[in-house]
Amino acid sequence: MYGVQELKQRLIIIKTSNLDDATILDENYLQLIKETPNPDEKEQFEALRSIVRRRIKHLQEANGI
Repeated sequence: MYGVQELKQRLIIIKTSNLDDATILDENYLQLIKETPNPDEKEQFEALRSIVRRRIKHLQEANGI
């Protein structure tokens, strides 16, 4: 499970990611969700993936995709 500082760093990475990077992050978080047995970690990964998916949607809209 990530601590507060690590979460802040991950949010900055998501916020500044381009579409390709965000897509990779989305896939990585999905894989982590599937693999982790820890419900707290799974919840954290699901929240991060949700933020990444919003970033992807924003980038797609900005690029007219």
